[in-house]
Amino acid sequence: MFKQTIILLSFILTPLTAVILPAELDISRAQEHIGKSMLMYEDRGANMKLSDVQKLPADAFSPLSTDVFSTMFTSSAYWFKFDVSNPGNTPLSRIFVFEPPWLDYIEVHILNQGSSPLTYKEGNSFVYDKRTIDYHLINVEHTFKPGVSNVYIQIKTRDPFILSLSIIKEKTFLIQQQQESLYIGLVYGVLIAMLLYNFFLFLGIREPYYAYYVLFVTAFLIMNTSYNGYTFKYVCAELPEVQNWLQASSIFFYSLTALLFARSFLNLKVTHERLNIATLYMVFFLLFIATLSATIGGYHYHVMFSILMSVIVSLYIFFIAIFSWKYGNRSARFFILGFFSSLLGTIITALTVMGQIPYHEYTYRALDIGMVIDAILLSLALSDKLKITNEQKLIAEQASRTDILTGLMNRRAYYEISMNEVHRSQRYGAKLSLVFLDIDNFKTFNDTYGHDIGDKVLKHFATILMQIKRKDDYAFRLGGDEFLLLLPETEKSEADYLAQRIQAETASHMIYLDDIKLGIQTSYGVSELEADDRSIKEAEKRADQALYQAKESS
Repeated sequence: MFKQTIILLSFILTPLTAVILPAELDISRAQEHIGKSMLMYEDRGANMKLSDVQKLPADAFSPLSTDVFSTMFTSSAYWFKFDVSNPGNTPLSRIFVFEPPWLDYIEVHILNQGSSPLTYKEGNSFVYDKRTIDYHLINVEHTFKPGVSNVYIQIKTRDPFILSLSIIKEKTFLIQQQQESLYIGLVYGVLIAMLLYNFFLFLGIREPYYAYYVLFVTAFLIMNTSYNGYTFKYVCAELPEVQNWLQASSIFFYSLTALLFARSFLNLKVTHERLNIATLYMVFFLLFIATLSATIGGYHYHVMFSILMSVIVSLYIFFIAIFSWKYGNRSARFFILGFFSSLLGTIITALTVMGQIPYHEYTYRALDIGMVIDAILLSLALSDKLKITNEQKLIAEQASRTDILTGLMNRRAYYEISMNEVHRSQRYGAKLSLVFLDIDNFKTFNDTYGHDIGDKVLKHFATILMQIKRKDDYAFRLGGDEFLLLLPETEKSEADYLAQRIQAETASHMIYLDDIKLGIQTSYGVSELEADDRSIKEAEKRADQALYQAKESS
């Protein structure tokens, strides 16, 4: 009875403790992302050969629990093994497709009963032309004989270690290429459209933040095409080491342009001097880390720090944008939304490639998606900033042409408007008159009651002018108590009548200031632009003389 109990317990407990070995892969159908069908062994010295690996005990290999294997940066080599079954009677040609495209060194060993091992070497350490099919993903073609084949794969890389392996037909592979092309076309199409649109805006407007935006999007495109292997295909096909260094260096370049764009867009040099200095320090620190990691650390550390710095820079930019918005920078609102999407995408993609979160197509491409959203929102942010800038320029322009005390237009505005009105009068034969006005004994108000009362008198008189003047007339304060009305399409007699109304209205309104009751008297002089006048100055002299005579006779 005791023996039977032990046997029963062994049957119950064995499924809980035994390692379940992967089943053979039936390649008569597509086998995509086969991580769970593989066993893995880490060669920490990265010096074992196939013969050494074949001698390892079965329990040296461990099964994978995910479809895609990923880990941190490592100097180890990883061996993967699995069995492939061709259940038919004829050989089957299949494509090994490796993702991501930056894996440095791949050896595929295929053993079939009664045959010598076949070995294929591929990866980013070899020239691009070694690939079976002209495609940015590493691929190897093999024809499997009927029966079972043993597959051993060795992989080494200085980049983040991720492996997604599929074994598929060439036709399936080509269909996937078409789907990939549609996705890339959409992403790059949006980004290039945003880039060109804002580049032409820069040529027309010449605002520097448009140039930095174009540089920023260009840097992302360079980075994206490099780590996705497109630059290897089209630019560095014979230069695999240049391709590898481009992958890491382009990430540093992207982070650098992001800092420069943020500094320019948020106008830190003007609005936040401390943030501006901190951002410049961040730029120099980024350049220092890039140079130091490349010259001393080598490629492995260069790519490691490039990814780390991309996350740090994205976080830094996001927080200075929030700070800038909090302290009154209206332009930062769309910028924050845009950079949040790229920040989130950067963090998710970085954590994916560093093996900190499970690999998935969407987590790997999170930066692409975030950057498309970012590019669109930042383009809106640029438009919004331009609108705000134009509004601020208009306000500043109006302020420069407006008398601060009375709200009337000032002498500068008079010179600009009078030139246009004189030109219009001479061209079309239209009448043009002007009226000089001032407040009688204004100096006495200031000397007796003080400048505050004098200012209130000036504002009171300006209010009367604005109430009586017609819609198309212009009212100016030239300085002190000197005021001027410019009256388009108005004869001298009409101007004189309007001046009399102003004089009467001013005299009829008393100013009550606490216990003080003040009455205001005004004088005026009127003139009309004559046909033989060479400029408005001659009409001004006649109006000034008339004003002088009016004051003398009063």
